Amino acid sequence: MEVKAYRDSVYQIVVITEKNPNLYKGLKKAFGEPQYHLRKEFHHWTSENLRLSYIPYQRDKLELTYDSFLMREKLKEVKEEVIEDIVSDF
Repeated sequence: MEVKAYRDSVYQIVVITEKNPNLYKGLKKAFGEPQYHLRKEFHHWTSENLRLSYIPYQRDKLELTYDSFLMREKLKEVKEEVIEDIVSDF
């Protein structure tokens, strides 16, 4: 398991788990049919603020990834502020 955070707020969680049909059935029941991202080749459930995606990991495992769009946006703003600060020093 890997958890990424910035200033005490989680923006990504990655979990490696055994492939389990019951896990998929539970996710499908809770969130509906997953969508498939053709370009990056992963399945996902997406809402306005979150995405839960999964991809095969090794032969008998899955990698589940939770992403917070709100925190990603905050990180982007912080990076832009840092760049602005650097530019204003010149």
